[in-house]
Amino acid sequence: MTSTTHRPVTPAGPPGTAGPAAFLDLAAFLDLVADDLGLDFGPGAATAPLAELPGWDSVHLLRLVVLMERESGRRIPVRRVLEAQSLTEIHLLMEDQA
Repeated sequence: MTSTTHRPVTPAGPPGTAGPAAFLDLAAFLDLVADDLGLDFGPGAATAPLAELPGWDSVHLLRLVVLMERESGRRIPVRRVLEAQSLTEIHLLMEDQA
């Protein structure tokens, strides 16, 4: 596994103000998740059911929550992450939290 530099996420400005994007786009999110969790995502990984991702298990889900909290600087609603069926749904959850 290669060493990567994580891209810090700049928190959004106060509500109602124009501020920087609060979270990564989907492609950057998938790269970050793959790098941090040591997984190799192929085509279609974004919308595939989590249980069908090669090497995916419940520990990866917990590590993903920690990663998202670290990158966003915010608490993540774990119950909603557990309900998500794909990485795209988790990414949308992060956008909703912005």
